[in-house]
Amino acid sequence: ELKSPEMLAYIGGFCAFKKTMRPIGQATAEQGRANLRVKPVRGSDRSVWKDLTDATGVHVDTIDAVLNDITTNPMLQDTENGSKIEFNFVDLVGHSYGGDPIAQYALEHSDNVRNVVFHKAVALEDPSVFNFPPRLKPFFTQELAPFIRHHDSDFSLSDIVRLGRHALADPFQTIGEMYACVRADNREAITHLGYLGVGIVIITGKKDNLIIPQPARDFAAELAKNSDIVSHYVELETDHLGPQKEPVYEGGAVIDAIEAIEQKKLPHLELV
Repeated sequence: ELKSPEMLAYIGGFCAFKKTMRPIGQATAEQGRANLRVKPVRGSDRSVWKDLTDATGVHVDTIDAVLNDITTNPMLQDTENGSKIEFNFVDLVGHSYGGDPIAQYALEHSDNVRNVVFHKAVALEDPSVFNFPPRLKPFFTQELAPFIRHHDSDFSLSDIVRLGRHALADPFQTIGEMYACVRADNREAITHLGYLGVGIVIITGKKDNLIIPQPARDFAAELAKNSDIVSHYVELETDHLGPQKEPVYEGGAVIDAIEAIEQKKLPHLELV
């Protein structure tokens, strides 16, 4: 029987705010996995230099702060069996740009991170050949614009205004994130995490115009060849905005992937 970790943490993508990952968070909770959504801090006391050169830092600080708040929350003592709840392990899910900070956080806290899920995430391909600008047009025309045009109660036009304000709250951090999206390369860091015993999950979308599947699929294939690393690859029938458009499907895929990788970690039976 698998022992589920006490917490699954979603970290959103470029310029994300908390509501961005709410649909998949709610869907995941309804499917039996406790989770939280971590939003990046804007207007922090970090320097402009750090915002530009290490955009992941604010996210990493936020992840650590949120998890610390949970573990030290006295309200746990007022809930049934609250004192027995332990948050020693967390599964981190990074969507899009969120894949960059979770890799950095996991490297610093590998003893407390059980699995990392790179959900249509950046930094899984060689940035020198990362042909990003041509991908923007199909992403906007085929994914983002139709999504906004047919928005529902989970995402409204007012959220577009909110997103703009969010980006302008700390423009230097926004520029830093934008740069990291096209220049970050976490393949070496992820491989190192695998050697440290952290499970690696890579999820792509067949219809994703922004983070196309092929480079991530190739990297996942290389990881799979290494017997010292426990990894799992999933390709979904969705586009880059799957967590917002089809949260039940994508949330279930995250849960299934984590359970699959935990099964791979179990000792292999030897037939005599």
